[in-house]
Amino acid sequence: VMTHNVLVVDDEPKLCDLLSSALSQSGIQVFTAGNGLHALKVLEQEDIDLVISDWRMPGMDGPALLAEIKVRYPQLPVIVMTAYSTVKNAVQSMRNGAYDYIAKPFDIDELDITVAKALQFRDIMRDNARMRAELDEHAQFD
Repeated sequence: VMTHNVLVVDDEPKLCDLLSSALSQSGIQVFTAGNGLHALKVLEQEDIDLVISDWRMPGMDGPALLAEIKVRYPQLPVIVMTAYSTVKNAVQSMRNGAYDYIAKPFDIDELDITVAKALQFRDIMRDNARMRAELDEHAQFD
């Protein structure tokens, strides 16, 4: 089974810990970052399959991080966490390209399902990209 790498971005260390232990139980390798800029550094160094990011953070916030990820890593799914479970933030983030959102405080089961779906989506995108590359190679030989 392929291990997935998930990056959790939140300025609350307690929440990062909580998410890390929850996701690790599903056999996921978890990386954490305290803010958007730190998250971008991790993305440069690690092969991340999914980003789970808080919406409100000091410095580079969730929306700014999402925008940056969409430019640099368009295939990378991002799940946004919003404490003020205002539907407005969630809808805004989806419009801006987030894969999904989770309202805080969240239900661990719901988190697991959302993460599993996002990782499945990531795998499909990867397979498609690989197949497309193979097709391109065959086309060149014809």
